[in-house]
Amino acid sequence: MIDLGQLEKLNDLREKGVLTDEEFQAEKQRLLQPDKQQPKKPVYTVVIGLAFVTIAAVVATLLFTAKEGENLPAVLPNALATDVATETVSDAPTIPDEVSQAGSYQWAVSPEAIGLNPAFVERKLGVAKEKSPSVWSFEVGGCEVDYWLKGSEIKSLFTKVTEKCQPNVDGVKITPRTTFLLLMGKAKLFSSCIGGSCGNAADPTIDLLSTGAHYNNFIAIQYEGQYGDVTSKAMDQWVSAIKRQHGANDDDYDSIDVEWFNCISNAPAEVVSTMRRQVVTGIWLGRDLNENCST
Repeated sequence: MIDLGQLEKLNDLREKGVLTDEEFQAEKQRLLQPDKQQPKKPVYTVVIGLAFVTIAAVVATLLFTAKEGENLPAVLPNALATDVATETVSDAPTIPDEVSQAGSYQWAVSPEAIGLNPAFVERKLGVAKEKSPSVWSFEVGGCEVDYWLKGSEIKSLFTKVTEKCQPNVDGVKITPRTTFLLLMGKAKLFSSCIGGSCGNAADPTIDLLSTGAHYNNFIAIQYEGQYGDVTSKAMDQWVSAIKRQHGANDDDYDSIDVEWFNCISNAPAEVVSTMRRQVVTGIWLGRDLNENCST
């Protein structure tokens, strides 16, 4: 199914100059690629097929009986026809468990969960998979959701984006093919540390961050990307730009200050261009995201 919402966002990014015409066409073609998965046969189709098999078996039995010398009824018994019609109509498709679980997952990764008591969430989602004073983990519809706690309240949540786990966030369905490009209209590039300034405490990343607004109770959204060639290239570009900004050369490592590379935003144009190709691999929601940084 074509996602008209994402097409509109692509066009908006093109009109704002964030996206070139060539990039717009490339992203548009990607979104228009047909789904290769074949649709499942509805339940009533299977029921009708079974009904015809039943009728064929009865007719075969009657013909065999006639060959043995018994009278063959001129028509099928009315009771048989009534039972087949009743089975076809009454055995309507039911909502599978997967659909119900998907609904629970979407609630579990929504802003509504922020600020709740984890015990209340447990009553809604089932027993937590793991518990600690700082985080409760749940498995919902085959997807894992981690709730980070502050006292007795949920202060933030995290979920990975996979083929099976595709949360709807801020009106956009996030899939393993959702690029940063589609989200740059509502979030900005942000890094808590790059250029080796993280030490051993954390891995350097460049993420997309939306600080929230009144419509979602000012809950921030952070879109994570997987560290790889794209992020590595963007980091080198950003570090080089920051060094030039402070009058240092690319090969200057002695006179730099690591604080230059901590809690940074307002990425230069070359970093924005590189990070457009990054795909979303995880989602954070909360009011205290990157609380050690002034964003």
